[in-house]
Amino acid sequence: MRKLIGSSLAMAVAAILASGCASVQRSTPIAPGLVNINLEKGDYTMLASVKGSSTVKSYVLGIVQIIDGTDVCVLWMFKNFEDQYSYLDPNAILHLGVSVADRAYYKALAAAPDADAVIPRAMVMQASGFPLFYSEQEATFTGKALKYKSE
Repeated sequence: MRKLIGSSLAMAVAAILASGCASVQRSTPIAPGLVNINLEKGDYTMLASVKGSSTVKSYVLGIVQIIDGTDVCVLWMFKNFEDQYSYLDPNAILHLGVSVADRAYYKALAAAPDADAVIPRAMVMQASGFPLFYSEQEATFTGKALKYKSE
């Protein structure tokens, strides 16, 4: 009887560890209702469509992270690279590190070197992995680059 319970428990643990989870979140950002932009048509120039993607692979509760395939971060603060990001919501009160979405937005902005901002069109977030042991997040940000004209 003990062997049966032990083997059943081992099979249940193996099934939990072998199962993974995945999700895809697609969103189109919506501007808040109180946006007031006092720009005339001659105050800005629309540039090309831009796209930026970033990935983060996390191992062992996120202690070790591989960012964009080559950069390594250990314990969320020891990095072998200079992090490049731009917050999607600069008015957020609390930022707990740099998110994969913030890095994707930075790459979209960097895709048009003359751009001052990117008007969001869509954001796709994908997540997959094995809970507690391995997870992967990927964000893709697309939009139109915008350049403000100087006076």
